[in-house]
Amino acid sequence: MCCCTWWPELKRRKAFAVDQQVEKILLQCTRPIGAYQIAERLPKVATTQVYRALERLIAKDRARRINARNRFVAISADTDLIAICSKCDEFQLLECPDFVSGLANLCDSRAFRIREICLEMAGTCRNCHNGE
Repeated sequence: MCCCTWWPELKRRKAFAVDQQVEKILLQCTRPIGAYQIAERLPKVATTQVYRALERLIAKDRARRINARNRFVAISADTDLIAICSKCDEFQLLECPDFVSGLANLCDSRAFRIREICLEMAGTCRNCHNGE
């Protein structure tokens, strides 16, 4: 078999395997995690491969980058908002479709084209709040 025919398939299979490993780590984490931290848990995977896997997972609505912290979390397609504790870094994924559609309607009424909506909230979780 010519290398031209099996090489792309091998690359796709390897990318799929890396995506699965990265997603598994994201699902196990109770706190947002950085790409370098993920790469440390996958010794045979380069950080660049982790970033590519994260990009693919984000494109499939299976992960999201938390802009304020440059870290990542696993999400479901229904996740609209991420609430992050400023003290312990725990996060909650929230669904608020009415809020998002309200934002979309507001933007439509002002002729503003939305490219992306990234809703992040920082505050204090119940455990940290009760510990104050």
